[in-house]
Amino acid sequence: ESSGAVYHENESGDRHTLIMDQQANFVKVNVCHSKKQKLIDIGCGQGDFLKQLDSEEFDRYGLDPIVEGSLRTEHKINIIDSYIEDYNITDKKFDVITCFNSLEHYYYPSTVLKKLSCLIKDDGDLFIEVPNSLEPVPQTSNFFSFEHLSHFTAFTCR
Repeated sequence: ESSGAVYHENESGDRHTLIMDQQANFVKVNVCHSKKQKLIDIGCGQGDFLKQLDSEEFDRYGLDPIVEGSLRTEHKINIIDSYIEDYNITDKKFDVITCFNSLEHYYYPSTVLKKLSCLIKDDGDLFIEVPNSLEPVPQTSNFFSFEHLSHFTAFTCR
């Protein structure tokens, strides 16, 4: 159902690491910290975003069909090895759901959004980031490739 995993080799100060830092800081600033938050990152890939979050503030979960094994042990991240379309939702609800640069990898984003609505608590926070197809930054080839099955603009996200 999705277009697959993208692997990034990260080094301190590179573009990908800076983006993960910005996303983590944005979530930390915009989430209530009155209690430890249960957070799931949809399409977590190699867990770069989840590694940026403090395990004292967040009970971290990642959902992805292709995940690095060390996330479970070294970083104490709960991994759900599944596609979101196949994930059997139980009564487990999350305080925070992030879906950063993942939604464009699905043929049917509306199916993913319906699943997310079942996963989030009534007072939960949902953070979604998608590339703007009208402004393909940093390079056009990143956005108009076989990996991006759906495209978004400010108008289509309304």
